[in-house]
This record gives sequence, C-alpha cells and structure tokens, in this order.
Amino acid sequence: MVSSRLWDSGGFLSGFVDTAMGADPGSEDAPSEASAFLTRTMQWFSLSLVPAGALVLALLFRGHREAIHVVTTLHGFAFLLLAYSGLIQVTGVASWLGAAEGVPLASAVVFATLVCGYAYRALRRVYGEGPLRTAWKVVGVVVLTTAIWLGAALLWVTIGQRA
Repeated sequence: MVSSRLWDSGGFLSGFVDTAMGADPGSEDAPSEASAFLTRTMQWFSLSLVPAGALVLALLFRGHREAIHVVTTLHGFAFLLLAYSGLIQVTGVASWLGAAEGVPLASAVVFATLVCGYAYRALRRVYGEGPLRTAWKVVGVVVLTTAIWLGAALLWVTIGQRA
C-alpha cells in the first residue's frame, strides 16, 4: 500500500500527524488513522482560514467589495487543496517506487511554484493591477497567509494535545 510505505519511510507529514493525533507511527493502523485525521480535519481547518485570507486580500487590494475577497480566497484554497492532493499522491507513488530522497523536495518546489503561479494569475485577473504590483502583492499574500496558517496550525495542535 502506498500510504503505508510513505508512513514507514518517514514521509514529511508523519511528524505533524504523529504530533497532532498522538498516533504511534509503528502501528499497522497508523496510515489509516493519519488518512482519517487529515480527511476529517484538513478541509474544516482550511475553511476556517477563509476569513483570514479574505482579510489579507482586503488589506492588500483596497476598493473592492468584501464578497470578491471571500470568493477569491475560496477559489485559492480550493486550488491549494487540489494541488496538495496531487503533491501527496506524487510523493506517495515516488516513495512506493523507491525513488531518490530528493523527490519529495522537488515535488514541494513544484507545488509551491504552481500555487504561487495560480495566485498571481488569479489576483491579476480579479483585481486587474499591473504585473509587478501584482507580483509584490502575491508575495505579501503568501507570506501573510502562511504566517497565519502556521500560527493557527500550531495553536490547533497545541489545543488538541491538551484536550
């Protein structure tokens, strides 16, 4: 099974999932527990960050209606989850095939490039600003939303461990 091999090889998500779930990576149920945990929580966690993403867009792109920021954020998160699903599949298949250790890193670089490229095209089309200005705002969006996401994830895992 692909997910089992990915888990056994110490995939890049195994530490996060282990910490978040308190699972034993050595158990046979660990891959299914990890998959169930991510399925159960990732979409809700991402959806809870939509208002924060819309706020970041509202701060960087003033003069537009709030609904535009919310819809743009929803589209961005939808693409992010789709690209993330592809990243997980590529990494799992590469691990299953016994590919070199650098494949997960290369996959992550492709993932980041796709996400930033999509963000640039989407923000340029929706807000209609110039290429350089949009590029700088994409950097701001990526940095701010990543900081918010990491802070929220840290809080989420910390609260989950105390509960």
